[in-house]
Amino acid sequence: RPNPANGQTAVYWSEQHDDGSLFLVDATGKTVRRWVVEKTQDRVPLALNGLPEGVYTVVYFSNSGTVETQRLVVGRR
Repeated sequence: RPNPANGQTAVYWSEQHDDGSLFLVDATGKTVRRWVVEKTQDRVPLALNGLPEGVYTVVYFSNSGTVETQRLVVGRR
C-alpha cells in the first residue's frame, strides 16, 4: 500500500472481483511485470525489486472486461 513504494507493496480488494491480471506499466507504456489474479484473493503482493525509480501504472484487467488503474511511485529509501 505505501506510495511511494520500494521493494514490495500490494493491491487490496474490499469488494468482490473477477479473475484477471494485474500489469505494472512503466512511463513509456511497456509492461514490466504481470500477476495473475484469482477472484478468491483479497490481496496480491507486488514485488518491485530491481525496478528503476519512477512512476508506474498498475492496471487490472478482469476476465469479464473490467479495467481499473492506479498510479504507483517506485522510490528508494
